[in-house]
Amino acid sequence: MNGIDLIRKERKRQIEEEGFTPEHDDCNARGNLAEAACYYAHPLRHVAESMFPVSWGLKWANRGRKGRVQQLAISGALIAAEIDRELRIGGKKVGGGLISEETNE
Repeated sequence: MNGIDLIRKERKRQIEEEGFTPEHDDCNARGNLAEAACYYAHPLRHVAESMFPVSWGLKWANRGRKGRVQQLAISGALIAAEIDRELRIGGKKVGGGLISEETNE
């Protein structure tokens, strides 16, 4: 499994297990998805929770319980969700979304 596969798997988990659907993502118009992605991608072991979107609550700021590769997969999935959200609000449509499109690699 490579990085793209891990990101795709994480995004699928976010949608199916957490209920973070595209419609849910569309409610995050203040850059919250990108902000959370930065929090998970940050290389320092102890990252200030102040980097996490305040409106989400600290319940979701559980970076310390994840391994580094999982943190990066979460970050990538959040970035993909933000890209898809930006494309939707810009009136553009890309297949079923950036991360949900299957590749034949």
